[in-house]
Amino acid sequence: MKLSTAKSIQTWSICAAFLVFMLAAFTEYELMQNVFFAISVVFLVSGLIIMLLFWRCPSCHESLGRMDCVGDYCPHCGEKLDFD
Repeated sequence: MKLSTAKSIQTWSICAAFLVFMLAAFTEYELMQNVFFAISVVFLVSGLIIMLLFWRCPSCHESLGRMDCVGDYCPHCGEKLDFD
């Protein structure tokens, strides 16, 4: 999986989790709150799994860490990262 694809999927899954969690906060029925909460947890876990499995340097396969701290080069091996 490309780094840009992994970043997009993780970003969208976190946004979706936040929106569904907000739906749970404003729903009056307890059953619906529980369903929305469970869905938001699924989105968060899927984003975490994407980050752990695919947010890695294509050359040395080391984790790139947080998405907002990555530059154009791998912090471990110095290889240029391709985000296109």
